[in-house]
Amino acid sequence: MPSQKIVKGVALACAAIALSYAIAMVAILADGMNDELRKADAGVVLGNEILKNGQPSARLRARLQRALDLYRQVYFPRIIVSGGIGKSGHDEAAIMAQWLIERGVPPARVFRDSHGVNTWATAANAAQILYEDRVELGAVPKRARNVL
Repeated sequence: MPSQKIVKGVALACAAIALSYAIAMVAILADGMNDELRKADAGVVLGNEILKNGQPSARLRARLQRALDLYRQVYFPRIIVSGGIGKSGHDEAAIMAQWLIERGVPPARVFRDSHGVNTWATAANAAQILYEDRVELGAVPKRARNVL
């Protein structure tokens, strides 16, 4: 049977690990809830679930709405929508672009990346789009509630 000192030591170590984890999660959440807004040449909307009926999920609508709000506030003059073909069989980028266009963003201001199957691919594809359009900067709306 382990001694009482060992049991206390293990309990304290576990408590310290749990406390460290909790502090880290609070810090990540606090950072995610605060936008560091600055003007950029383009905004990037990361894809998410498209429902079977072809509509963006609530999470994706929140991302699109945030990008639309920032576009209307002239934080960036163009929007890159990025996503692949989801489980529902829909092209995320095409549906996201249509959503923005229906809400007044001119089609020439919406760039589609239908090969953004993950964050790495989106970053690479957005860089190529920006390069081809001679754009230097990109902004990704970063609100925790929009990316969780």
